[in-house]
Amino acid sequence: MGHRFRSRKFDTPTACQLCHDPLWGSKQSALECWDCKLVSHKSCLPLVVTSCADQQKLALTRPVYFMATDAYDCRRWILGLEYFRKDI
Repeated sequence: MGHRFRSRKFDTPTACQLCHDPLWGSKQSALECWDCKLVSHKSCLPLVVTSCADQQKLALTRPVYFMATDAYDCRRWILGLEYFRKDI
């Protein structure tokens, strides 16, 4: 399935998912896909390589933060980080 882009104006800090430059408050044309919510500058459209269907799958994929050997090791890392984050 291909992307279905529409013009969009962003009033909050938002970055182009392709070049990572700001979209909000920009006079450049911003576009958002109706289906997968990919946002980009109009000038960045030639850089789109991920299909809409794949982009939707990526949005549902659980982030991988560590190269843990197993679920126990991953949980141990996350708990450690959460502990130190509370001190900030």
